[in-house]
Amino acid sequence: MLGMRLLPPFQAARKAVAEGLIGNPILATAQKSYRFGTRPEFYKDRSTYGGSIAWVAIHAVDYTRWAAGLDYTRVSALHGNLAHPDYPDCEDHGGILFQFANGGAALVNLDYLRPDSAPSHGDDRLRIAGSEGVLEVKDLATRTELIRSGQPPRDLPLPEAGEFLVDFVRELEGRGPHIIGPDEAVRVTRICLKAREAADSGKALDL
Repeated sequence: MLGMRLLPPFQAARKAVAEGLIGNPILATAQKSYRFGTRPEFYKDRSTYGGSIAWVAIHAVDYTRWAAGLDYTRVSALHGNLAHPDYPDCEDHGGILFQFANGGAALVNLDYLRPDSAPSHGDDRLRIAGSEGVLEVKDLATRTELIRSGQPPRDLPLPEAGEFLVDFVRELEGRGPHIIGPDEAVRVTRICLKAREAADSGKALDL
């Protein structure tokens, strides 16, 4: 679920933030949008599906936190199903509001409302606004644009795409840590389960 870190546009965004190109990251907004298509029976029930925050939004919950270089400290959320009544426990839309550790905010939206005629199954986006600039992962997560005061917008250079299993073997050989640590996988899973609880209960929860 966290493999989107390996995509070049998200790596470029993380590098830009780490290098201070947007100053202090203050507000992040992210999107995970999917076609619904044909879904198997297990999507119909929370006990077998788990909920769309944990199934869909987790990607954006992770890449937003990772690219911004900030953890979340508090969460509130909404979710529901208004377009797919045959799948009552599969939320087809939702929104999550996080507080960043530095006092900023992050908003993640998710949906299964992407039309079948759309040019791709998913539409993933990220925008991080900072004290000195804004960057956006856009155009179906194929490029990363940076805008700074007094400068024209420009696309950031993209690194080569990473390989999940190659990275894993490299770690086993002692040539560096994997891009996703086991502690991070547990942390992001816990965050999403708390976000799901916040949506179910209508309460804001500490993380």
